[in-house]
Amino acid sequence: MFGILETMGSFMGAQPRLIGCLVTHWEEDANASDSMVRLTEIFNNRKSQIFKTKIPMDATIEKSTGPTRHRAVLAYQEALMEVLSYVDSD
Repeated sequence: MFGILETMGSFMGAQPRLIGCLVTHWEEDANASDSMVRLTEIFNNRKSQIFKTKIPMDATIEKSTGPTRHRAVLAYQEALMEVLSYVDSD
């Protein structure tokens, strides 16, 4: 992903701004916590961030055929508001 951003920047003549990383399929466990530490380090080094909202692993959403109120759907709505707050603040 970072390589693609750099390539885009060279074509555009200006580096695109990455506002952040949305973590999906999140499960609270030791592996996820270790991965989050590493991801945070990577994105901080790129002057970016990990969004506070994490989309939880929710197999029921993949089976859903219509509007639903599953926890992943609610998290996506929350993530949308978070992303918009960063876009609107620029």
